[in-house]
Amino acid sequence: MATNVYTTGQEVLLNATFTNASGTFIDPTVIVCRVRDPLGVVTLPSVAQAGSGTGFWYAQYTPLIEGLFYYRWEGDKITNEGQFVVKKSVFN
Repeated sequence: MATNVYTTGQEVLLNATFTNASGTFIDPTVIVCRVRDPLGVVTLPSVAQAGSGTGFWYAQYTPLIEGLFYYRWEGDKITNEGQFVVKKSVFN
């Protein structure tokens, strides 16, 4: 899987889909998105449902430092994880 690259201060849109064992889209009762920055600090950005479709969620996060970031979506024992890289803009 390719890792997305962003610049410091650029908003990152984190997406998640939730399905049950049979593949049907669901909305967990509690949904949390965690972002871990390169210093180990964990932030919980606000999450929102994407459009009117069941099972599709997003969070917006704006990194202010460079490095490798990790994120994790959690909802009713379902997890999705990923990562992205942030580099300093040549214009900053």
